[in-house]
Amino acid sequence: MKSITAAILAFTLGISAGHAHAAGKYLSWEGKWTLNKDKTHYPPQIPVTANDIDVTKDDGDTLQYSGTVVVDGKSMNASFDGAYDGKPHDAGGGQTLTYRHVSKTTFASVRKGADGKVAERSTCKLSAGGSLFTCHIDLPQAGGKPITFDEYFDKAS
Repeated sequence: MKSITAAILAFTLGISAGHAHAAGKYLSWEGKWTLNKDKTHYPPQIPVTANDIDVTKDDGDTLQYSGTVVVDGKSMNASFDGAYDGKPHDAGGGQTLTYRHVSKTTFASVRKGADGKVAERSTCKLSAGGSLFTCHIDLPQAGGKPITFDEYFDKAS
């Protein structure tokens, strides 16, 4: 449960949306986002009840964000300062996050635990209007079927 909670916190804080990158190559996820509780349905092993994300920089190259997730009644904070370069960046606690663009509106991320094993794979897409983003999350499980679910976020500002 501890590794799932860490993966949830780190990933769910890894997102946001807004204006086009200066070169027009990628849409920016800058802004404040909140979990859409009507659309998001977590599996029982993922007891998230709130998720707020503040992406302070996304220029198509650099990604910086912070946020708060409430898991099993406990509020947890996390932040990320890295790039869309496909290279691992420190995510705290010995974990790393790798981000890369898939298309103008979509990015993918991979989280690895301190043991170097993949803890999470995610693909997130910004809506055409920039007011909603959706993330498909895959949490591999040792010797078993992965836990998969989708998260939906609404732009708060």
